[in-house]
Amino acid sequence: NQLFQQFLAEAHERGIKVIIDLVMNHTSEQHPWFIASKNPSSDYRDWYIWEDTNPGSPNPLGNAWHNYNGDYYYGAFWSGMPDLNFNNPDVPEAFEDIAEFWLTDMNVDGFRLDAVKYLYENATSGENLPETIAYWQEFRNYYKSVKPDAFAVGEAWTLTSISSQYVNNNGLDYVFEFETMDAINNALNSGNAQDLSEQLVTDMQSYPFLQFGTMIGNHDTDRVMSVLGNDINKAKAAAVIYLTMPGIPYIYYGEEIGMTGVKPDPNIRTPMQWTGVGGAGFTTGAPWQAINTDYTIKNVEAQQANPSSMWSVYRQLVALRNNEEALRRGNYFPVTATTDNIFAFVRQYNDQNILVVLNVGHSAQEAQLSAGHLGLAPGNHIIYELLDGSQSELTANAAGGFEGLTFTLPAKGYRVYKISSELSTTPQEMAQAVLYPNPANGNFSITTATENITI
Repeated sequence: NQLFQQFLAEAHERGIKVIIDLVMNHTSEQHPWFIASKNPSSDYRDWYIWEDTNPGSPNPLGNAWHNYNGDYYYGAFWSGMPDLNFNNPDVPEAFEDIAEFWLTDMNVDGFRLDAVKYLYENATSGENLPETIAYWQEFRNYYKSVKPDAFAVGEAWTLTSISSQYVNNNGLDYVFEFETMDAINNALNSGNAQDLSEQLVTDMQSYPFLQFGTMIGNHDTDRVMSVLGNDINKAKAAAVIYLTMPGIPYIYYGEEIGMTGVKPDPNIRTPMQWTGVGGAGFTTGAPWQAINTDYTIKNVEAQQANPSSMWSVYRQLVALRNNEEALRRGNYFPVTATTDNIFAFVRQYNDQNILVVLNVGHSAQEAQLSAGHLGLAPGNHIIYELLDGSQSELTANAAGGFEGLTFTLPAKGYRVYKISSELSTTPQEMAQAVLYPNPANGNFSITTATENITI
């Protein structure tokens, strides 16, 4: 308790908000509530779902009914995690007390809500029931009444068309976007960006503005570096995509240094690799799970010293997102390309426009990009590459968009450009400018390809 409160205080002093995992669908079989519920005469019996016989009702995760002393209790995930009975009003009331404790007594900033789609079940379905979606709207009203600026993200691992229902109509603040995670990784593995482009449009049309969480992996999936075939260029490109696209990005620990791991779960939750010496800087004792054998070369300390490392790319992207309001709050405009290997879009906030271009293909690609109605002033604009500092030029058409903008990118190559809101003189015009007399003295004139100015 004291250490946690110290951690909270230090985080808040640095402007860091802290949310905690709150599991409301189930408890451990060792929880005092469940232990008490094993007695049929206990007041806690109805806090869980008990039946005299096995109902055999379907469950998306497999067998859900587990025997104890001839009776059966419902546990969607496994026997060690019995589901709570939200039809008993004592259960949601207990969680209101728990939420209030964490928000007020402990001063956390919100919750990561586990397994939100399984709260209610019936004889035909164990997920995404209308009662479940309605409950989370009620829970939002409650935690906002306790702490108006508290926020919660739900783990609704399902299709966008369903997960968005948990956010719409004053539901949860946002949910994790699992279809988008798959679309990012699939695009980089397949070399085709078409499905990813369509998914981003779906996201923007499905949720309240920007209210979805983006990621490329989590504690329940194979680590993204393994999903991407241990290809560092793919992993860097994945980071560029989800740290510049709309939504609220989440980094699963170790992604920023390219940690690998394939299920079962202990293999994707190995200790963080901080250094290349004993215990990987994680512990001086024996960790619960063996440290990845590559920790001597793949660790934070080593990558901090390498400007082209995964860690350095992540650090650059996080700083870029923090510095550029368009990347945090901006609208999303898809950009069409002459090849499906190119994924491109514009993020726009007020007069800020940021163009992101990425080649998901397996070879170098040249493509022409077009976008309409961005509101740019017609004419020539300098575009500044925010990652390497280079400059180029974009010509806005009469509609305020652009067309025929040509890019050549290597496989998994990317560019992030900030478009100047001011019109510029093209390099070609500057090259043809003539000053007379030269050196100037008193009145002088500048002649360009398009006009003559006398001063």
